[in-house]
Amino acid sequence: MYQSVAYKVGEKIKLADNCQVCRCVDGITPQVVCRQRECPQLDPVEGENCHLVYEENKCCPSRYECIEDVPENASEASAFTCIYNNITYPFGAKIYPPDDPCLVCECKEDWNGLNNSSCYQQECVFEKKKHLLEAGCIPIYHERRCCPIEYYCPEDLHYNNMELRELEGENSTENGGRCIFGGNSYEIGTELSLNDSCVKCICQVPPDFTCVHQSCSLPPSAENCVEIRSADQCCPTYDCLLADVTVTETSATEEDDSEPSTTEEGVCPTPLCADDSCQIEIPPGHECPTCVCGESREKNDFEPAESPLEQYYMENSNETESVNDGNRTLFTPDDSENELLSKIFVEKITQQNSNFENLEDIEPQMRNSETELQTEENPETEEYFIQFQSHDTEDVENHLAPNELRQKRSENMQTDEIQTQQSQQQWNILQEDEDEMETGETIERERELSEESNEGFDEIKAFGSKGPNTPPVVTVELEDTDFDNVIWTSIVPGCPTPLCADSSCRIGVPQGHRCPTCICKKARQP
Repeated sequence: MYQSVAYKVGEKIKLADNCQVCRCVDGITPQVVCRQRECPQLDPVEGENCHLVYEENKCCPSRYECIEDVPENASEASAFTCIYNNITYPFGAKIYPPDDPCLVCECKEDWNGLNNSSCYQQECVFEKKKHLLEAGCIPIYHERRCCPIEYYCPEDLHYNNMELRELEGENSTENGGRCIFGGNSYEIGTELSLNDSCVKCICQVPPDFTCVHQSCSLPPSAENCVEIRSADQCCPTYDCLLADVTVTETSATEEDDSEPSTTEEGVCPTPLCADDSCQIEIPPGHECPTCVCGESREKNDFEPAESPLEQYYMENSNETESVNDGNRTLFTPDDSENELLSKIFVEKITQQNSNFENLEDIEPQMRNSETELQTEENPETEEYFIQFQSHDTEDVENHLAPNELRQKRSENMQTDEIQTQQSQQQWNILQEDEDEMETGETIERERELSEESNEGFDEIKAFGSKGPNTPPVVTVELEDTDFDNVIWTSIVPGCPTPLCADSSCRIGVPQGHRCPTCICKKARQP
């Protein structure tokens, strides 16, 4: 029985929704069983105001249709489209009014608003869950859907249904009515205690509770957001690490004459200054805030101390002298840092080795001193040399936060370690190749000496000397019984292939030999 119409077992039930197929099936008691048709997903199209178009009496959409140019004349527009809530729909599109989730309208030629024959109410087919309803379960609806999404049942599903009907009869005679659930009656306004914080069941329209599943908004599109969930709340909250930078327009009454700036909002990380005297500001040319510190402040723990090179450069800011092959060359502060560094090494070595005759004797000691100076135990001094050689690197690191600076140092150390390991691996491979070459040459020399010492070499050598590239061949004569101990092969890696002078001989590796040779049958003595 469905909507006061009796159906036979196996008969299809007529529904307005073409996407749902229901039949009457046999069981302990006849019941309605439904299934939802699945539609293939269509690829979305580019454009504005695009809608899915359905053919008449079809469940699945056939295509997308976009309406970009809407006629200015309302009569012309209505001849080809349907307009609802300031949105234009093409013929064949479905319209879902937001105020009524159960109402579905189709854009047709006779469209004249929501109150016409092209609109119909969705059918939820409660009969397919008849056994749950008879057991006293409550349907749970979603805020944005028409039909129930699940059912909430009492702990005891087998309580006496007669008692439920008696409670409902008593409820109808009382003023205001009461809701019935699990064999108990509740006053209007009572909320059931559920374990799901997203579902609220309130007695609003007796005798049944009204249960609604709360809907949650979409998560924020900003980055660096952490989802926070609570047991007593349905929807999560989001903790976003945002630094909404708002630069308001400068007032004309301010004392400075700076140009007014526009209002801009962006997502920037909040910097952490290592020095309390620094302030978080937005320097000119920057979009995000950073630590701005005064020039007269003391250096913090994250800045390199002054190195001997810096002191030397400051003391000789006008001009610097360099000694090279007995000649003196003047340097200005604009010269390269490498030349200035070489001058320090030369002067240091000159003071320690005044008895050297020329600079060729100084160069080995200068290289050792340069290595010692660059590998000092003070990491801050070494870091200063790197920054002094590249102004671009220094400018970038000045705007890094302390934790970013430490991370960059760690990455540089890891890169140096990887390069060292790669160099060591290449050296080991080259060393192994040289050892293999030396071993191969030794084996080849031993083989040649062994072949030259065999008997009968002169005859085969004379035969093989006809060609410049023909290797010498040694012939071995064996008894018939020794042929079983021969490995009959002519190809051995590292050995030449012999050429037998006698066609009755065969090529093989006799016992005690490494390379193949010509093996002939030993002639019998009369």
